[in-house]
Amino acid sequence: MRRTKLNEMLATAIKQVEKAGIKPYDNIIPNVRVYPARSYFGLCRYRKNIDSYEITISEYHLDDPKKAVMETLIHEVLHTTKDTRAHCDRWKEYVAMMNKKYGYNISRCGSSKNGFKLPKGKEKPKYIIKCTNCGKEYARKRMSKGVTQTENYRCGVCKGKLTRIK
Repeated sequence: MRRTKLNEMLATAIKQVEKAGIKPYDNIIPNVRVYPARSYFGLCRYRKNIDSYEITISEYHLDDPKKAVMETLIHEVLHTTKDTRAHCDRWKEYVAMMNKKYGYNISRCGSSKNGFKLPKGKEKPKYIIKCTNCGKEYARKRMSKGVTQTENYRCGVCKGKLTRIK
């Protein structure tokens, strides 16, 4: 998908949010940033130095249907509204309004029919970290410098201790 089309989709997303009676922040950067992220579809970040919000989309998400990309853009635009930086109750209320009005399927965690594709030459994670309490496993490509991944971190599910198994 070309960047000009992506920027047009962002403008449409902002207009749809406004037509639904939701007021997004006035200073949203009109150019969508494309980044090779595999851990998220979209990201909304407040840029304090220029008093604006920047919306980023994963380049791997751009191969998905246009509706899925539009849903991601709207998801991020909703984060620019007052008191909705996280996925709080107000944000969820706005999402429900958009889903009902436009027939979208916006959610906190999106899904991709294509899945994230690893770029050519990228290898699978070298390390596996496991929680000693609940058994949740975390894949890592590299370890932190100077310390092991298990010393300074806890499980995101149960706050248990972590141990390296691979």
